[in-house]
Amino acid sequence: MRFGANTLEFSLQDAFLEYMGSSVRGVDAIATAEVIKTDSMYQVTVTLNGKAEVTCDRCLDEFECPVSGSYLLILKISEVEQFDDDEIVYITPATFEYDLSQFLYDCLMLSIPLKKECSLGKKACNPEVISRLMHTGEDENEEETNVDKPEADPRWEKLRNMIEPED
Repeated sequence: MRFGANTLEFSLQDAFLEYMGSSVRGVDAIATAEVIKTDSMYQVTVTLNGKAEVTCDRCLDEFECPVSGSYLLILKISEVEQFDDDEIVYITPATFEYDLSQFLYDCLMLSIPLKKECSLGKKACNPEVISRLMHTGEDENEEETNVDKPEADPRWEKLRNMIEPED
């Protein structure tokens, strides 16, 4: 790699996720790594754009969620290799290769939102599931819901009588 700015491009798809041992599938993303090399370090800025097949947290439908983000990794040249820091990795001057696969995988996983809803994929949630979730129980099934209510525990009644004596 030459001194100055260098650009690398990686395709993140299901084969990559399978290699990483991930259960996530349906990913189609491009990671562009802008590497700036100096005498003492490599500054790696990864820009991620693409989509991932995810499950909606509300209606459990599958949808394509856009994934994007920008992440920074610094490879600092040192006499001792250290991997303690999340953003700075110390490598020796004799290191000719560095495997970015774990960093790219982490970038991809961080770009998938924690709260996944169909609206992120510009579609509406499954109306049938949403109507079942919003069901109030005010119809013919109301009797069934009342059966599940527990009866009053007589022990609590005795305790209430101790606090509030009967007249």
